[in-house]
This record gives sequence, structure tokens and C-alpha cells, in this order.
Amino acid sequence: MRRYLTGIACIAVGWSASIASTLAEPFPSTYQALASKPTLISNATILTGDGTRLDGASMLLANGKVQWVGNGDIPDNVRRIDAAGRWVTPGIIDVHSHLGVYPSPDVRAHSDGN
Repeated sequence: MRRYLTGIACIAVGWSASIASTLAEPFPSTYQALASKPTLISNATILTGDGTRLDGASMLLANGKVQWVGNGDIPDNVRRIDAAGRWVTPGIIDVHSHLGVYPSPDVRAHSDGN
């Protein structure tokens, strides 16, 4: 019985180590925000992406990220954009691609991307 339990413990340890290595990020991001002046977009209708609509709201962008939406501290050197009558919506990323679907050289019989 002891040998059986030891075997189960070894399997469990190996399984959890396998999961931990699977969860490791295989391709870590190399993104670096471009240098830019902080930007304040004000007086806009802002859709936050979770169904919330903010009328006459502001958004601060700095260091390549949205710092806040609504109200917050405004840096001294901020670039201001008056967006009255305009909308700010979340970015839409279309991951649809045909890269690698169509062969090269191309023949009509292989045109099956869709």
C-alpha cells in the first residue's frame, strides 16, 4: 500500500510540475510604448467596453496606457484634446487572418481559405 501511495504522490508532483511549465509564457511580450506626451481627451462620450457610457467624460493617456477614465490627476505638461461631440470607444483588434492559409505558388484548386 505504501508503494502505491508513493507512486501516486510522484505522479501528482510530476503532473503539477508539467502544468506549471505549460502555464509559463512561451513568448513573452517585447512591447515598449513609444515616447509621447501625456494626452487628455476631454468632453467626450466614452464607451468603456463593459457596457458603460460616460457622457462629457475625460480620459488620460500616458506611457502607452490609459491611466484613468472619468476623473483623475492631470499632469502639467499634458496635451489637451477637446472631443466635444465625439466618441471614444475601446480598440478593436481583428485577429482574423489568412496568413499561411493560401499556398504559394497559387493555383485555383487550393483557394479554400474561407
